[in-house]
Order: sequence, then structure tokens, then C-alpha cells
Amino acid sequence: MRSLNTSPICALVAQSIGVLGRHPELFALAKGLMRERLAVCAAHGIHIDVDPDHAYGARPSSTHTMIDD
Repeated sequence: MRSLNTSPICALVAQSIGVLGRHPELFALAKGLMRERLAVCAAHGIHIDVDPDHAYGARPSSTHTMIDD
């Protein structure tokens, strides 16, 4: 589920997932996107037991990227 939130951000800034760890505002945006997605699911009767703060844990520092050079 994190991929749905982190991939668009990383693609827009053309950076690896670690960019979320270096920029607190992007990390907060990713968690906010997850909250929005969970709210949409709940509005459609789909309840997913995920806490965005717990799902992300520490700020990412990975060099993994979804961008194909």
C-alpha cells in the first residue's frame, strides 16, 4: 500500500524513495495520501486496518527508485 503513495511523489521529483526521508514535507504528504486512500476505501465500504504512521515507521532512506533511467 505504501507504493501507491510514494511512487507518484518520487516520480514527480525524479528521486529515489530516500527523498521522503530527506524532506519531512514529502514524508508527511505520503502519509497524507495514504490517509486519503484509506478514507476513499472506507467510503466504499472497504475497511483496511492500516495506520499510516505505523505503516511508514521511520523515514525512508533507501536508494530504491521506480524511475527507469
